[in-house]
Amino acid sequence: MRINAMNNIHSPRRLSFKKLCIVIAFSFMVASVSVSCAGDLFIDPSAPFVELGGKVSLSVTNANGSVKWKAFKGEIEQTGNVVTYKAPDKVTVDGVSAMDSAGNIGTIKITVQEKKYIDELFSRENANWEIFTNRSYIFSIILSDDGTTLWVGTIGGLEERNAHTGALKRVYINQDGLPDNWVFSLASDGQGGLWVGTWGGGLAHHLSDGTWEVFDEESSDLPDNWVSSLQSDNQGGLWVGTKEGGFAHRLSDGTWEVFDEDNSDLSDNYVLSLLSDGKGGIWVGTSGGLTHRLSDGRWEMFDEDNSDLPDNYPRSLLSDGQGGLWVGTYGGLAHRLSEGTWEVFDEENSDLPDNWVSSLQSDNQGGIWVGTSGGLAHRLSDGTWEVFDEDNSDLPDNLVWSLQSNGQGGLWVGTFRDGLVHRLSDGTWEVFDNSDLPEKDVASLQFDGQGGLWVGTSGGLAHRLSDGSWEVFDEENSDLPDNDVLSLLSDVQGGIWVGTWDGLAHRLSDGSWEVFDKDNSDLPDNDVDSLLSDGQGGIWVGTGDGLAHLLSDGSWEVLDEENSDLPDNDVQSLLSDVQGGIWVGTWDGLAHRLSDGSWEVFDEDNSALPDNSVWSLLSDGQGGIWVGTWGGGLAHRLSDGSWEVFDEDNSDLPDNYVGSLLSDGQGGLWVGTWGGGLAHRLSDGIWEVFDEDNSDLPDNDVQSLLSDGQGGLWVGTGLGGLAHLTYHSGTIDDEQYLTGNRAAIIIAGGGNTDDNILWDTTQSICNYTYKMLNRRGFLNTDIHYISPHPFADFDGDGLNDRIVDAPKPARQLTLADIQDAFDWAKTKRELNQPLYIFFTDHGGDNRLLLSWGDVYLEAAELNTMLDDYQQATGNKVILVIDACHSGTLVESLAAPGRAIISSTDDGLAYFDRYDDQSFSYFVTKGLFKGMNFAEAFDYATNLQKRLLGKLSEYATVAGDEAGSFSQEPQYDDNGDGFYSSDEGEWLKQVAINGSVTIGDITLQVTPLIDSGMVSGLNSTQIPLKAEASLSAGKVERVWSVIRPPQMDILVDDTGIPLLAFPKTDMTASKTEENAWEGSYDGFIYNGEYEVTFYAQDNEGNIESSDSIKLTVADGMVCPPKASLAVNAEKAIYQTGEALTISVTEHLAYGYDLYVALFLPDGQFMALKSPIKDSNGLQQLEYNQIYWGDRWMDMHRDMGRSVNVIDTLLPQEKLSAGQYCLYAALIPQGQDLINAVGKGFFVLDGVCFEIMD
Repeated sequence: MRINAMNNIHSPRRLSFKKLCIVIAFSFMVASVSVSCAGDLFIDPSAPFVELGGKVSLSVTNANGSVKWKAFKGEIEQTGNVVTYKAPDKVTVDGVSAMDSAGNIGTIKITVQEKKYIDELFSRENANWEIFTNRSYIFSIILSDDGTTLWVGTIGGLEERNAHTGALKRVYINQDGLPDNWVFSLASDGQGGLWVGTWGGGLAHHLSDGTWEVFDEESSDLPDNWVSSLQSDNQGGLWVGTKEGGFAHRLSDGTWEVFDEDNSDLSDNYVLSLLSDGKGGIWVGTSGGLTHRLSDGRWEMFDEDNSDLPDNYPRSLLSDGQGGLWVGTYGGLAHRLSEGTWEVFDEENSDLPDNWVSSLQSDNQGGIWVGTSGGLAHRLSDGTWEVFDEDNSDLPDNLVWSLQSNGQGGLWVGTFRDGLVHRLSDGTWEVFDNSDLPEKDVASLQFDGQGGLWVGTSGGLAHRLSDGSWEVFDEENSDLPDNDVLSLLSDVQGGIWVGTWDGLAHRLSDGSWEVFDKDNSDLPDNDVDSLLSDGQGGIWVGTGDGLAHLLSDGSWEVLDEENSDLPDNDVQSLLSDVQGGIWVGTWDGLAHRLSDGSWEVFDEDNSALPDNSVWSLLSDGQGGIWVGTWGGGLAHRLSDGSWEVFDEDNSDLPDNYVGSLLSDGQGGLWVGTWGGGLAHRLSDGIWEVFDEDNSDLPDNDVQSLLSDGQGGLWVGTGLGGLAHLTYHSGTIDDEQYLTGNRAAIIIAGGGNTDDNILWDTTQSICNYTYKMLNRRGFLNTDIHYISPHPFADFDGDGLNDRIVDAPKPARQLTLADIQDAFDWAKTKRELNQPLYIFFTDHGGDNRLLLSWGDVYLEAAELNTMLDDYQQATGNKVILVIDACHSGTLVESLAAPGRAIISSTDDGLAYFDRYDDQSFSYFVTKGLFKGMNFAEAFDYATNLQKRLLGKLSEYATVAGDEAGSFSQEPQYDDNGDGFYSSDEGEWLKQVAINGSVTIGDITLQVTPLIDSGMVSGLNSTQIPLKAEASLSAGKVERVWSVIRPPQMDILVDDTGIPLLAFPKTDMTASKTEENAWEGSYDGFIYNGEYEVTFYAQDNEGNIESSDSIKLTVADGMVCPPKASLAVNAEKAIYQTGEALTISVTEHLAYGYDLYVALFLPDGQFMALKSPIKDSNGLQQLEYNQIYWGDRWMDMHRDMGRSVNVIDTLLPQEKLSAGQYCLYAALIPQGQDLINAVGKGFFVLDGVCFEIMD
């Protein structure tokens, strides 16, 4: 529509601005886009589903003056702030708008549906939970024995992270078997499992098979459930330190020994730290000093009085590798040398930034990392210090609680308030801020009117913007008077009223603040528990000492027990009666102040109110009121004055302490209880209860509730943070898809055993497919997800979304599981669009791998199932297959009404296993955007070619010639079994639930450097720069992928190529908006390098840029393949001589380097960092080599020799004879033995003799 303001003057049907806003608002609303014209009115319910011809009550509580309503298809009955909407008698999407006298506008979408669909939509099976919590308090960090997993103990559960990237893989909480979410200490069990000490729940054992064992005071001899520290005894047993019970020894046979002040010489029962002495004994730090229990049972005690220990609180302990001990205390850092002497370092005599030492970690170079409350310190082997804090580095918090080496010369740092930090070996920092909230205690919720959410916590005010990003306001960074936020209210002008424990704050839309307290205003008390608009531009304020009314002119009136009939001055809840009056819930009764100023008071004596402590109030939309009490249950006062009471005895209400109430928009009620979880009372009187045991509700103490405007709700809990419960995430606005059934099958093939290293990528892509279907309007009951792993997280919060349907119980897939999926699809009967099937993982010629061990789905078997399904239902089918050789199935499965899309022809399919990208990921992303299947196919084909880049120019590790590593996706949609780019007419007509565009993916990344020449001299750091932007959301990370002039194509032990191109992470520019900067020092070989930039947003979406070409002409000649050269200076050495052995690598991209020294007696020892002194040769373990023994990247320098041994040979303790040092390049992450056995390796070595 084109509007010319000047020419429109004489138009007889000129639209007013307000009416125009209503029309525009409704137009955008139906398209699932929010719009704001003036202030926003909040209409409750905000996104109701109404059955055909049905009615629903609508109300506005924040209007100024009178309200006018308009329905575009249905009817509005009555007038005023509360009206009734009557739906039309056909399935449709309707809109309702409301406008008050001040021009404030509110709009809502109403979906009119058949009752059976509404019942299915809001069934428990379609409930999805997304959890926002605070895991920024990091108590413990440990690296798995194989070096692949970083375990992080937080106040919000146990995090499992990728040890290389830090990416969150999963969060374990109490619903998963963890006895308590406060994870205080961690230790490896030496068998691939993990010991977990919790703060209040006892000790948990997470076994390598994923099962849990729990030991507590009741079920075992654990002396205390507060587990403060853990230490392996190196014999299969475990030392366990506790808060009040001393420490225990759980032996490998499962028996227990307990040591405390009464039965031993332990200095105090509060155990702070534990450390093995390497001789069968144990060092124990307690709140009474340092205790040493020797292997023979004797005890030694050290404290401030009998030693140089600077403080009696040894918070952390660390071996110095020389028989001595480092001790971190609250009074400084102490070093007890092996001969018993002491060194003490504190703020006065060293560069230690603070005397409060919380954590210690060796740097593996003779130095030590020290975590303090004043920052992170590094004492190098030469005695010099480096200090990192908030001011001089990217360390986000000076209080460092835990430290863990990354095994590659870097350091993982757990802070007390600001999450996890990774300091890499090159000195760069990565910050992983996993706290969406400042605290887990969520007392209040309020919409911001712009699609975002205000969250009141005990740690400040959080704001979740519509793009998913967060901002936090607290006492330090704003004028918020207190961090404990109790109540919230929109001011209808883009600002927010905030009630705290220490006053009332008003944050205006321009970011400025007003603060009201007892000293500067007539506020009767600084404890502000409840807020309510008066409908005239002022607000009602419920405090701990009376009810205040702040009028629009800035004046105050205060009502209390003395000057009114208010039954108690402690006002907990407020509700408008939409007639100019107000309901007031107090600790001693319920009061109703009418518009004429008169009062009605209801209590246990004069009414059926079950308890006088009224905690929450809600209109029933029919002139009555719901009342949540503190101990008496839920009461309903009907418009005729009669009462109904629901409690634990006469209903399914799970707890009598009712803290929050919310309409469900369907005539039912959500009830938040304090201890019993969340209850849903449906309009027919039936109850559903969600709690920690039967759902993903993070905590049973529900403090606040708010509709999300889309049929779901936000749930604020006491200790579990914020939860978002949704029943559908997508919007279906095309009436063609509002009726009828839909169905999709997702098959995560290949098996989740250790043999299938593609599994993590398969699972990630399948979860992303589920997310796409969910966001595009599919319900859980519309999707059948088959996976051998019961854990699946599609919303990215790290928690199990419990969306896997089969097999149950979990096991590897069989042919019967696929047949069961088709049988399920038959129950959906006739569909309003094709049945969609997605398969991802390994494949072969006319077969798909279901699980490791040759369990295949043969093409003939799948074809029979498809034929049977289509004959039974008459539905069309679209099958997307991402697997090697999947193109062979295009012909085998061809049939009318069936489209087969394969990721390749009869060749290989390639997966980026580092960032979980592949052809089917790209197809899914295209469908996510609203593309039809033909468009998504073309989109994915182009992105897959970009992903592969120069792949066809390279040779495999086991081959000598460049291979044909192209990938040619195929499809057939006309049933002839052959791919032709001229086909696709049917696929052009099919999009998931229609072609409506969803604005979730707006991410773009563009190079900010041009193609050209770069220098290859001296490993020059060449700067890289890109722009990453999006219209909604947050760019989480940006990286570059460099495809060099030549490299080996690495393969896994099944022969499938790995896309192991060099990568470099980039950081956000501090001077340019949307710019990301990095560098790469690997431009050393002559030739052309292809550089592509990638970006990932907060929703997990990944986009890539066009590639640029950087050419080197002054570097090294590029060899054709990877190579290794091991060199010794001579063939014969004498004891006492200098021994130097070097390794030179070329084109070792994507390889792990292993180095092993073989001794004259046939034994060998693995080296993973340079040996610089003879002690290093004595301390290595014999005859074992693991993935964790790979060479540290910080010591690798491609194209230049690196000394792996550079030391003087000792005069003693070294056998004479022939020694051999071998170096091997093994494809990244692969098993060394398997790779060698299959020829997937590069090897070189040198032998030399040592003479006496």
